[in-house]
Amino acid sequence: MMKHGICFLIVLCGLILLPGLGRQVMEREQELRVVLTAHDMVETGRWMVPHYQNQLRLKKPPLMYWVVAAAFKMSGTVQSPFAARLPNVMLTTLLFGVIYWASRTLLRDSRAAPLAVLLASASFIVQRYARLAETDIAQALFVTLACTAVFKALTGDKPARWWLLAGLFSGTGFMFKGPASLVMPLLAAVALMLSRRLFRRPSGMKWKALLLFLPAFALIALPWYAALEIMPATDDLADNAVESELQALIEHDGTGHPAPFHYYVLRAPVSMFPWGLLIFPAAWLFWRNRREGDGIVFLFGWLLSSLILLSLLYNKQQHYMLLLLPASAIMTAALLLPWIDREGGRLVRFIEGYFALLLLVVALLAAAGLSAAFFMDQLPLLTMLAAGAVLALLAAAGWRLFRGNRRTGVLIVVWAAMQVTVCLYIFVLHPVHRPETVIPEFAREADRLLATDQPVYLVGRKRGTFEFYANRHTRFRRGVAADEVWAQMPPGAALVSIRKPKKHAATDEIKIPPALEYHRGRICCRLFVKPAAVDQSSASSL
Repeated sequence: MMKHGICFLIVLCGLILLPGLGRQVMEREQELRVVLTAHDMVETGRWMVPHYQNQLRLKKPPLMYWVVAAAFKMSGTVQSPFAARLPNVMLTTLLFGVIYWASRTLLRDSRAAPLAVLLASASFIVQRYARLAETDIAQALFVTLACTAVFKALTGDKPARWWLLAGLFSGTGFMFKGPASLVMPLLAAVALMLSRRLFRRPSGMKWKALLLFLPAFALIALPWYAALEIMPATDDLADNAVESELQALIEHDGTGHPAPFHYYVLRAPVSMFPWGLLIFPAAWLFWRNRREGDGIVFLFGWLLSSLILLSLLYNKQQHYMLLLLPASAIMTAALLLPWIDREGGRLVRFIEGYFALLLLVVALLAAAGLSAAFFMDQLPLLTMLAAGAVLALLAAAGWRLFRGNRRTGVLIVVWAAMQVTVCLYIFVLHPVHRPETVIPEFAREADRLLATDQPVYLVGRKRGTFEFYANRHTRFRRGVAADEVWAQMPPGAALVSIRKPKKHAATDEIKIPPALEYHRGRICCRLFVKPAAVDQSSASSL
């Protein structure tokens, strides 16, 4: 019966990611790289050598491209955001199951494991990135598998089997995203072995079978790179692409996403909301109890070594914190158990106050939902009132459970409130908050108006978004005024301009009215078609 309940919890946490999966506009460059590369694979059959917008894409391993391309093939369309993102939802569901297994393995506590799944599925960072066709969830899944297998290899029976599995998991994670899948499990293992020496405890570590790890890793990670080396057209390009990607992570060249060393520490409360602030007392609790078991030491070393590694990198982004999610969720779940058991102490009182604050936030969200539609005409009144009423009921139920010391119920209320808020954003607030949602409708209508082989030139921004929804390639001109592109275009070609309205001065110099125009907030989309009768004998070809 218990196993059925756990399976239901994991499946439920995966199913909550499906509503509205295709509604959010596909605009992030990281997601478009995956989706348009997969689109190219389906369209051209170039599965071995990825191409993104007609350029070789060798900076990242290809496994996520293959997964999304397979989803396109099975769905029969390359224009479905739902089909592109569904594999990531499935990988996230697997991640929840692996977090449960890792928690049971490391803490040997049957109650902390489902609690860790509940916390992970409620996290803002999971709700944000599990709904995108990106690579970070997949890497977090296989890093968690590899780390747990490494722990089993060091402390359990049959170390050779677990080192072999750890290498296979690490290699698969590498083929999704890159080197972190190799480095992080080994750093966690080193942290555990060093702790044994530091605390003068008998080693007892079964590390000699580590020699199986690297061959197993190479078996998964190297064949694709070896194939590129054999191909004369890609050998040097692959080496240069990988080298430039590694340099971007560590070199201070002023590009990319630089941030200070403490970036991830400051971002943790937001990324792991609603329980993000609890990571810090959880880490302190594990450090205080570091002598009580290898699992506690391993979890602390896993989180700390991963945090230091990510913080040392020059290039920092919020979605990299998904690699910290599994260990953080497990440690926070262990922190909450004394509170659920109604034990005393300052730490328990802090958790009590923290959840009281979260229930207050739910009440404020309910008030905002009930009142926002009266002040913002673009919001649907009945939908906002219904969402506000649901949040108000959850807040009332949460306070009643809180006063009755039913703390598991309080956790479930906070979890449910997070799901309602996310659905409210996706279905109601997203079109208002993100004016880029006008691009899909514009792109589909533009594709309907244009001939299949008609050349299309694009100026402005959001090239990838237009190409995905219009299902056609464009000739992109960066930093060139629209009137200059117009003067050089051949007769019958089309010009797409996607800009902020105040930057349309150059476009306005085109002497014909747009064939199609969409405008929303700070995004203005226009389509111009050059008449075929215009004499362009002196025009240069782009």
